[in-house]
Amino acid sequence: MSPTSDRLAGWATLLGATPASRSRGPQTNPHDQGRTSRLAKGALRAFLLARDGGCVFPYCDIPPARCELHHIRAFKDGGPTSAHNLAALCVLHHALCQHPPGDPHHWTIRMADDGVPEAIPPVTIDAAQRPIRHPRLRR
Repeated sequence: MSPTSDRLAGWATLLGATPASRSRGPQTNPHDQGRTSRLAKGALRAFLLARDGGCVFPYCDIPPARCELHHIRAFKDGGPTSAHNLAALCVLHHALCQHPPGDPHHWTIRMADDGVPEAIPPVTIDAAQRPIRHPRLRR
């Protein structure tokens, strides 16, 4: 197991999260706030910052303490405040990714089946829009 996997497993156990798997669906976390609050607070915020280890944008080295939590599906569009819908981004990359998921002309963030955030480049950078994981999140 990698140091990242160890850290994630430790936090998942501590916070009662269930890791994602293809057979069980997306990651669940007992601290998910659903639609009750737009901002992730307390244990959910701590879990997300530990899971992501900083900004998830490829090769960004901004640490967790300087990150914001980005709703993959916007809260205003019905997206929940949950571990499967949030990813840590620095201020610069948060602004860069503030577009609907799958927008082919902008960077977007998605949650992979294994519960790890990935960046999707615009078609002008990669016509196939292959997802890119931050190196610290690769398994």
